[in-house]
Amino acid sequence: MKALVLACLSLASLALGAPSMTRAAGVTLQQLESYKLYAQWSAAASCNSQKSAGEPVTCALDECSLFASHNATVVASFSGALLDTRGFIAVDPVAKQIVVSFRGSASI
Repeated sequence: MKALVLACLSLASLALGAPSMTRAAGVTLQQLESYKLYAQWSAAASCNSQKSAGEPVTCALDECSLFASHNATVVASFSGALLDTRGFIAVDPVAKQIVVSFRGSASI
């Protein structure tokens, strides 16, 4: 009896782990553009993570071309000594967004 229960549970776990036959949803053009925008915000963390509040968000090498004309400003910047992480919080008045951007670690 225990062997039968164990066999049934094993088969059930295989069925739960089986791949789904549903198709993956595609990404819309609007979603792709927003991903590009947030990738630029992420890149901006390396240039703006040590700025003071009120300073404009600026980037080198066209890294923030999608929001450069938005007059985004730094609200706060932060760093963590333990893992050498850095980032900033900014406000984009044109897109009406508050963005938190992390540079990540540079020493690990």
